[in-house]
Amino acid sequence: MKKFLALMLAAVMMFSFAACGGEEVEETTETTTTVVEEVEEEEITLVERTTGNVSMLLPSDFTDFTAYEGYSVAAGPGASVVVAEMGEYLMDSTTMTEEDFLASTEGVYENVEIVEFGPSDINGAIGVVGTFIGDSVSSGETRSVLYAWYDTTDGTTDYNNSICFVFNTNAGTSLETYFEDVLGSVNVLGE
Repeated sequence: MKKFLALMLAAVMMFSFAACGGEEVEETTETTTTVVEEVEEEEITLVERTTGNVSMLLPSDFTDFTAYEGYSVAAGPGASVVVAEMGEYLMDSTTMTEEDFLASTEGVYENVEIVEFGPSDINGAIGVVGTFIGDSVSSGETRSVLYAWYDTTDGTTDYNNSICFVFNTNAGTSLETYFEDVLGSVNVLGE
């Protein structure tokens, strides 16, 4: 379980910057010129995004969710959201401890400071939410992470699921700016 959680956090880090960019290199016969595209500041709004049985409002500078095996990712500048079906019921999410949560960050983040940890109700899906700030092992950047684990059922089998929100701390990303609205909009469909 701890290895799976660490892998999920690693996946989040990998996709955190998928939408980043900004420089384009243009070659000519005489010189190589670096052209920096100036992007007009567009007004960021919140738009509905859905993946699997989860819907939420995300800033308009985020991509749609892209599905991978077992999880989906929506990425924006300096931020990402990963929704994962962790698989058949491995454990009751409400029994996860703060120590389990901290252990899941090992190898992915260092200097971890847990901000909040405890039981939660995501539109009727019972689980636990943990929030921490830590330095990414791969980039060294300080990131804020909110990880929510919750349980669902299809009527015959119970499943553990998770939603992970990651953004560069105090970088003014759209996810950080609208975080409370995004978090309040999470809906586990069919619950």
